Parts: sequence; structure tokens; C-alpha cells
Amino acid sequence: MVIWITGKKGAGKTTLAYEIKVGLDKAVVLDGDEIRAIYPADFSDEGRKNNITRTGQLAGLIEMQGFTAICALVFPKKEWRDEARSHAQKSYLIYVEGGTLWPGTTYETPDDDEVDVVYDWRKGDDFWRGDDGNLIELWKAING
Repeated sequence: MVIWITGKKGAGKTTLAYEIKVGLDKAVVLDGDEIRAIYPADFSDEGRKNNITRTGQLAGLIEMQGFTAICALVFPKKEWRDEARSHAQKSYLIYVEGGTLWPGTTYETPDDDEVDVVYDWRKGDDFWRGDDGNLIELWKAING
């Protein structure tokens, strides 16, 4: 399974990814900034798309080996999210509200048909014990 976490810069994607990882037995976090440090890419559309594509490919490989990949990235375009998700057999998309954008960046917020869970740190919810029914359903799906 691949859990995709998207949102704007500073929204808490990486923090949420590591919190989710604690609740799973066999999981790997793929953070967009960490991937970019290994495979340098600029912040142009082409650089962002390449970083997202690489992460999607790595996530698919991790999933095929029996692990859960938790990917925390700014996926600014739906087309890029769809392409990255195509590498996974089973995936969930979490949108983290809040954060900011770099000047000149356009972000296509996931709509209800695309997103499985909308999460907002500002509510102070604990991911695993939150009152949001979507979080509980995601937890059930992740844990069988």
C-alpha cells in the first residue's frame, strides 16, 4: 500500500508521515525534500514533476516488496498526483490543510473524488485517535 500525503509547504506533511509510520509494522517514509537531496531537482514544473515521478516509482517498488510507502510531497497538480499514484497497487491520498505556497506556485487542491482524508493539524487531532470518521476508516484499511 502507498499512502500519499500532500499539502502546501509547512502544512505538516512530513510530521504526519512519521506519525503514521509509528502505527504501522512495515513502513517507509519517502519525503519529497529527502528525495530531492539524493536526486537533485529544482523547483521548476519540470523539476517538481521529475521528483514526484521518482518518488512514485520508488513507492511502487517498496509496495511490491511488502512494505507500506508513506510519501509526503507537495503535489501541486492533479495530473502529477494521478501519474505518481499509477505506480501503486493500492493507495490512499491524505490532504493536509494549511501551509503556504512559494511565489508563483499554483496548487490544485484535491477534490472530494480524489482525496481519501482531509487532515488539519490546527484542530489538534491525533491522527490515530481523531474523531474524523475518514481517519478511522483509513486506519481500518491500513491495519486490515
